[in-house]
Amino acid sequence: MKNDNYWARAAARRYSRRGVLGTATAAAGMIAVGCGGDDDTGSSNGVGDAQPTNTLAPNTTAVAGISDYPSYTSVAKAADYIQKYNWRNLPKPIGAPRKGGNFTHAVGLIPPHFDPFGPLVNGYPIPTNLRQIYNQLTRLKMEYDADLDKADPQGELAESWEQPDNTTLTFKLRNGVKFQDIAPVNGRVLTSADVKYSYENYMKTPISGYFENVSAINAIDANTVQLKFSKPTAYFLNVISGPSTSILPTELDEQNRRTNPVGTGPFQLKGGEYKPDQIVKYVRNPTYWESRNNIQLPYLDSVTTVFPADATVALEGFRNGQYDSSAYVNTFNLVDSVLGTNKDTIIQVVSDHPSVIYYLGLNNAVAKWKDERVRQAVAYAVDTQQIIDLALEGSATPGCLVDWASMGFKAPPQLKEMAAPLQKQDIAKAKELLKAAGQENLTISVLFTSTDTRGQAIFSILQQQLKDAGITLTADTKDATSVANALYNKQTPDAILTTQLPSGPDADVFTYQFMHSKGPSNWFNISDPKMDELSLKQREILDVTQRQAAVKDVWNYAQEKMFLVPLASPAFIRARQPYLMNWQNHRYLDPLGWGAHIHGLMWFADNAPANKKG
Repeated sequence: MKNDNYWARAAARRYSRRGVLGTATAAAGMIAVGCGGDDDTGSSNGVGDAQPTNTLAPNTTAVAGISDYPSYTSVAKAADYIQKYNWRNLPKPIGAPRKGGNFTHAVGLIPPHFDPFGPLVNGYPIPTNLRQIYNQLTRLKMEYDADLDKADPQGELAESWEQPDNTTLTFKLRNGVKFQDIAPVNGRVLTSADVKYSYENYMKTPISGYFENVSAINAIDANTVQLKFSKPTAYFLNVISGPSTSILPTELDEQNRRTNPVGTGPFQLKGGEYKPDQIVKYVRNPTYWESRNNIQLPYLDSVTTVFPADATVALEGFRNGQYDSSAYVNTFNLVDSVLGTNKDTIIQVVSDHPSVIYYLGLNNAVAKWKDERVRQAVAYAVDTQQIIDLALEGSATPGCLVDWASMGFKAPPQLKEMAAPLQKQDIAKAKELLKAAGQENLTISVLFTSTDTRGQAIFSILQQQLKDAGITLTADTKDATSVANALYNKQTPDAILTTQLPSGPDADVFTYQFMHSKGPSNWFNISDPKMDELSLKQREILDVTQRQAAVKDVWNYAQEKMFLVPLASPAFIRARQPYLMNWQNHRYLDPLGWGAHIHGLMWFADNAPANKKG
């Protein structure tokens, strides 16, 4: 089979782990389907060390390493730390992997339930936790020796896949994979019927857009599942390699899915602990199918997520070794503080995540937002650079809303590369547009989460910036669940300040699914015929270069119409203990979030404290 279309090529953006000493490659940051070849971990005929045998042919362009990133801030400390602690420059794991140990981390991601077919499946906590219990057909590779700038799919439950034509994908399942030995499934073997059952149920959930072009799911035999598509579907393998498409056994009813999850994954909830909003602990699945170097995975005995009482408690817990990783060392001043007491701490800074973007979501069904002049006026009144430098300590890039790598950018676009309303603040232009629209005394009620300290800082700056244009901002702060419910149910009263975007490592989730009038994540009631046309077009183009151009057309039109106002993409900072190995970030995935499947591949080094090693 020729590698001549999108399902058969990988357009990957890559930067060298050697930073300034190396060179690297960059391009579209998208995934493609392969159909033959070899991966890096050997092969076998069934369960164990085997990884998928699918060749990917990258479409890349040589560029310099991370030192050639554009400068997005005048804050010297931020610019220095983004490079010094860049996640691409992490130290190599120490020693050989070893079994044992109880991993505990501090992050506020306790799921409200464990049902992937239930509400909020595309929110953050649920897929993050399901990746401990369940496997998917494919996943994104994110181990230390992987090229973590690439969206590089590898088989998980799928041993291999092939593309006989442009509208068919056939997956071959691994032999002998068993579900956890928990009633009502009781350790039976995975079959293609479970894949068919799971995917057909996802068609009824908030991620139904993933499967919109799927016309048939056929269980050919126990180990073979075939998907037929109504049209070429460039995005499909990309999105099922994200965090939200767990494969469930057919026996689980709704109650079991919510409280008694049973999967094929490396850890299980039974034998662990679950207290909503406090703690969730998973223990090793003793019959897990995957192994590395003749060692059955997972290496760890357990994984525990704790929601600390407050940030001070979280920081103290990390300093004293209670937590092995933390999301609470979240400013560069705190980085300095932690390194002052724990000098061997490993800091990871991700400054270019495509799905972490603060933006003003405008309910386009509200009368005032139906006038694009009003939406554009708000954008002209915003000083994005000030938000980056002051509210986010310089640790951010301009918000893009559409994944920048999917358009062929080698780094997030600078303000000068964006549309006029976003390039720099223009109060006179904002006032002119508001006057023309009859909205000279515009008031905006902004919904945001009461515990979001960065959001609060951004709101305060926005409030002052927009005041200069005669726009009054009022705060509508609520708890995270209330804000999420309003967002996902398309019931934002007026405007919302959030970082929540649809989940999935492909341009389609940021374009069609987010901005098409019938998109499953069209949370802001966008209804524009040209946007519908453009966002549909990109999802059907299999040629990599042509699809990049089509995605860029969507981005340009979204900036022109300003259905939403992008602000800034904050870097996120992670801290881990020096004895925790293979705890990796990825351009799309965070080990504290969507990349939680990496927990099954982590281990404690020999120099870990005795109470950690198990």
